[in-house]
Amino acid sequence: MIGAYCEYRGWSISTTVGEGSTTASAVIFRGAFTFDEAKRKDRFVFSDLGTCGNSAIAEKVAIAWVKKWLDENEHALSYRS
Repeated sequence: MIGAYCEYRGWSISTTVGEGSTTASAVIFRGAFTFDEAKRKDRFVFSDLGTCGNSAIAEKVAIAWVKKWLDENEHALSYRS
């Protein structure tokens, strides 16, 4: 199930939280959202980012985790643009 969606530093972040799940997961890809995201080269999938009290918290944890990851890895990702 698709959860929250946001854009950050030219990347789109989409969280995924299963029905009744409290485990944070996310998919990120460069650029704006399209339904062809599976064909993109610049796509990363992060799973099991933590177990949270409820799905809303899991979405927030996943987005915060991905933003931090992008901040810390921006230098390594810049060659891919």
